[in-house]
Amino acid sequence: MGFSRTLLALIVGQLALHGCMAGVRMAAPLQALRQGHAAWAVGLLMALFAAAPVLVVLRAGRLADQHGYHRPLNLAVALTAAGALTAVLSTYAGDAGFVLLCVAAMLTGAGANIGLITIQRSASRGARDATERMRVFSWLGLAPAMANVVGSVSAGLMIDIGGFRAAFALLALLPFVALWVSRQVPREVPEPVSQDDAQRTAWDLLHTPGMRRLLFVNWLLSAAWDVHTFALPILGHERGFSASTRVGRAPDRAAARAPRR
Repeated sequence: MGFSRTLLALIVGQLALHGCMAGVRMAAPLQALRQGHAAWAVGLLMALFAAAPVLVVLRAGRLADQHGYHRPLNLAVALTAAGALTAVLSTYAGDAGFVLLCVAAMLTGAGANIGLITIQRSASRGARDATERMRVFSWLGLAPAMANVVGSVSAGLMIDIGGFRAAFALLALLPFVALWVSRQVPREVPEPVSQDDAQRTAWDLLHTPGMRRLLFVNWLLSAAWDVHTFALPILGHERGFSASTRVGRAPDRAAARAPRR
């Protein structure tokens, strides 16, 4: 594959889908906190971003195997955009807005995860050998990091400029970028599934040497990142930072002494 138009389209597609989810994941807890919801409610809201992908991950993989790239990606775009639009509706709903934020979390989490699985599968199948596959995934690994920056920063700036409604509306446009660039990815003719492959299940992977340890390490890293993502909005809200302020750095002494609001 090399660094081709197809790989660029896959990177941009993942950046757009993950960026929408990351922006909603940053803005939704801030809205919940400003509406007076407790920290445990924010924790529940953040957990829903990961709960929905757990339920759809196996089905998403089968869907990509059966239909290739475009149909699962269309589903991912639809779910992610619907999640951001549901977050827009939450700004009109008053006390019921928190329920809509929970729905938005599940939709954007599921959509971004389906897109991730579909894009990674297509990237892997496009590589000619193991060396090129490693190079392709190295490039593709840039997308989530860039998406966290693009989604979170754009949402934070838009919240400060126009409020949560404007931020969610902007994020709802991002998934359609993935749909637009998907035209650069060739359509795939599904291959017939052999009888041996049809009899295998996803749980068979657990018998692969080292797989259980790899999954455990991945779980630890994901858990640490999720705790970090959960704690930052709460700490930033308590210290009165604006939505666009980067609260990851240590506050100076004056800020540390300032009363909590």
